[in-house]
Amino acid sequence: MQVNWQSSDERGNHLYVVKKYLHALPLFTEAIELCPDSSAYCGNHSACYSKRHQYGNALDDAMKSAALDFTYATEYIAIVKCHLALAELCTAHHALSIVNQLTPTSAAIRPEVQKLAVVRRFDEEALEAYQKPDYRKVVFCMDLLLEEAPCTMFTHVKT
Repeated sequence: MQVNWQSSDERGNHLYVVKKYLHALPLFTEAIELCPDSSAYCGNHSACYSKRHQYGNALDDAMKSAALDFTYATEYIAIVKCHLALAELCTAHHALSIVNQLTPTSAAIRPEVQKLAVVRRFDEEALEAYQKPDYRKVVFCMDLLLEEAPCTMFTHVKT
């Protein structure tokens, strides 16, 4: 039995490396079914979904992975990325604080902290521009937001 889940994971990892995320997903699913207590397999599954811009599914798997190993800072960073992509800024901030508690000196969280600050700034600027109403600036801010956080909410606001 152990050989099967390791084999599925190894084949999934190979497909992930060559950017065949759609083909890697069922292999990671199989590995999870055979070894449901592995936070790494849930993390791999999450990474595939994230690469396919399926952030809701990626978030679900990242949360499962973090629940299986609450000290796994990498998964909390994945959670932050998913929340940012879904424009869930408060939850992204909360997940960042958990990463900061787990690894206070980690350089891996700096880009996410910066991205969150940029997204918050342009979100606030877009709201102010909308209230004026300065719709050209709203569209400008939404374009910048979509570069940082490709979520449907910002697309809808832009339109």
